[in-house]
Amino acid sequence: RRVPTDSYKAVRVMRRLKPRLSTFEIFELLEQERLTALTGYNHDEAIRVGGELETVGCTVDIKRDEN
Repeated sequence: RRVPTDSYKAVRVMRRLKPRLSTFEIFELLEQERLTALTGYNHDEAIRVGGELETVGCTVDIKRDEN
């Protein structure tokens, strides 16, 4: 929900998570869209990924898929 003004570290985390995206595409996801959905993680992975993003200053909401 929130990305720090210096999002370099957030881009580095996202690059590990989404290696096929360019730096520009990642920056655009983080800075312009503000709601970047990362899907397909089990609960433990989601907590780990969310923790990584929070460590670099992002605000993260973790939601369980209702399937």
